[in-house]
Amino acid sequence: MGNRTSIVVAHRLTTVKRCNRLAVIDDGKIVEEGSLAEMDSKSTGFFANLKQGLNKADKAKPKE
Repeated sequence: MGNRTSIVVAHRLTTVKRCNRLAVIDDGKIVEEGSLAEMDSKSTGFFANLKQGLNKADKAKPKE
């Protein structure tokens, strides 16, 4: 996604791996912003809670 601004709405972290900047929006307001590495390194906050929830959901899926 070079040389442009794209808005990506995603429910999977793999969708945003190549994005330079992420913004977490809650109730119409940006609550966290940064690169995936910056946001991934935090153990608390909105993004960390989202990630924990996604990881739990992935683990709960039956294996194929």
